[in-house]
Parts: sequence; structure tokens; C-alpha cells
Amino acid sequence: MTTAEGAAIFPAKGGVEEGILACIKQALSKGCFDAVLIPVKVPAGDSFAYLLVQDEALLEDAHPLSPIMPVQGAR
Repeated sequence: MTTAEGAAIFPAKGGVEEGILACIKQALSKGCFDAVLIPVKVPAGDSFAYLLVQDEALLEDAHPLSPIMPVQGAR
């Protein structure tokens, strides 16, 4: 991460979603937080579900910018 004029710049060579996931993975590995609540594509591939993820490997199916969520995360 670099800064320019007081703003953080996240390098996202693979796109915005990849940049967000890279930031989350880095924060998890450094112990910035214990877990992250994130939308993950279900095995059928036709929907998303919120998972509380602690293991970086589970973020492979995560989509922080999922196109739709039938349920809000606050429930």
C-alpha cells in the first residue's frame, strides 16, 4: 500500500475485488483482526452466503463485492 496526498492507494493488478481480498488476507495474516464477515459463493455457484472467515484459504471463494445479497449481513 502506498500513499499519495494523504490517501491510501491499494495496488489492484487483478481488479478491485482482488485488491480488496489481498488487503483482507494481509490484515488477517498480520493479526489486525481475528476474522472477517464476507460474502462467499456457495458450492452450487448460484448464490452467496455470509461466512465469518478466520482461515485465509477460505477467502478463495469470497466475493467482497457480490452482485446481490438476498439477506443483509446484520441479521
